[in-house]
Amino acid sequence: MALALVVLGLETQVPSEAALANSGVVRGSGVTTLLPSIVHQGTGTAYAGKAKLAGTVKFSPAREGRRVLIQRRLGGKPWQKVAVERQSRTGMVKFTGAAGRAGRPYTYRGVAVRYRGQAAVSAAPMSSAVWKQKFSDQFAGTTLDGRKWDYRALGMPTEHRIRSISAKEAVMVRDGSVRLLVKQDPKDPDKYLNGHIGTHGKFSFTHGVAAARIKLQRGQGQHGAFWLQPNEARRIPGDPRSSGAEIDVVEYFGDGHQNGALGSFVYNYGVVNGDGSPVRTGAVWPRATAMLADKDDWWKSYHVFSVEWTPRSYIFRVDGREHWRTRAGVSGVDEFLILSLLTSDYEIPRLDRSRLPSKMNVDWVRVWQK
Repeated sequence: MALALVVLGLETQVPSEAALANSGVVRGSGVTTLLPSIVHQGTGTAYAGKAKLAGTVKFSPAREGRRVLIQRRLGGKPWQKVAVERQSRTGMVKFTGAAGRAGRPYTYRGVAVRYRGQAAVSAAPMSSAVWKQKFSDQFAGTTLDGRKWDYRALGMPTEHRIRSISAKEAVMVRDGSVRLLVKQDPKDPDKYLNGHIGTHGKFSFTHGVAAARIKLQRGQGQHGAFWLQPNEARRIPGDPRSSGAEIDVVEYFGDGHQNGALGSFVYNYGVVNGDGSPVRTGAVWPRATAMLADKDDWWKSYHVFSVEWTPRSYIFRVDGREHWRTRAGVSGVDEFLILSLLTSDYEIPRLDRSRLPSKMNVDWVRVWQK
């Protein structure tokens, strides 16, 4: 079967291994890389199993505009074409797809077709089975799952939140999501109740991918967040890896905030400022907001916010698309998950009380490791 015949519709069967070997395909000149199922936009809650993996294929040398067939298969079955993309100027192709079918993982690869007299190039394949799910909560039922989550700092003001406290009344589970609220304290209208939960003492991990599908709050004067902190609060000067870090996968400061309002940060517990506070790296990232579709916003739809945490770096993504990476303050210790909608004292002047209670909805949270 000639390779040129596989450019028909999706799910078209492609040549067998033997046929490829006889058609001049060059092997080992490209690499396929898969991330877990971290692509799952939408306006409503949805089954986490419908999320799609994010994949890339990198060819060398690069041939900008060269057509690439994205193929997948189950086990030893024939390769099936599921998409046609074109190489970027760096030789990169990006795609999304199902992680598997009926509990069986897909293996993916890219095949760059014959191009200006050059032989076709088959990238090394990768199976989605490389990622093992270690944590998952889809917030079914009407109560928080106490085997996975606990309320954080209930009733305890902190240095930066004198006028706010964490409260059970600010956390609700219904309709397939957990809702974290900011509401006025009925005992003191000048103070506020915040939704704040975490997995401390129940689940933690070192290195992997953590992701949450979230519809963020709309207003300013508060910030919704998905973040990680070390299990043990120890700070060893000059040793970020042993000290750990606060990893803010996403923080959102509300509609109309400067630079698009969506930030990611790392607080390095092994390197401190003159006042003893951890050094912060990161920013509010306009490039993240630029990823939104027309007429969409962080408070209109659910988006998946994720961090890929390796021994050398953090890579932050929205719906599988990278917006920032850093090697600063890379933690080497177990960290737990946190979801929150908080009103810090400095924000309260911008809080619109007429729109309270405000809410951040979380559809699901998952963690994978290799």
